[in-house]
Amino acid sequence: MAMPLFAILFACTKEDVKPVADFSFRNETASIFVMATSDTCSLINRSQNAHSVSWDLGDGRKSSHPDITLSYDKSGTYDVTLTITNKDGQNTTVSKVVTVKDRVLRSINITKVY
Repeated sequence: MAMPLFAILFACTKEDVKPVADFSFRNETASIFVMATSDTCSLINRSQNAHSVSWDLGDGRKSSHPDITLSYDKSGTYDVTLTITNKDGQNTTVSKVVTVKDRVLRSINITKVY
């Protein structure tokens, strides 16, 4: 009688731990981020239950590093996608938008006029 109870206890204790994909731009939680060309921005991977990660930066670049830094040379709108996979092979994806604007001169200091 103890054997069936033992089998039931161990069969019920295995949890199906699903992956949860999430990231932020720096420490901002917005789903749309605006930056200038040639600026940099750290992507903070906040995923849970991830065994592996795959980034698609929206411009043809891909990475498998958990935390990366963004920088774009051209203005435009890019979809940044993070796909994570748990140790059981289940995966989930999250995407956020990056709007890159051309760098604009903010000020000019004139020290001498001839």
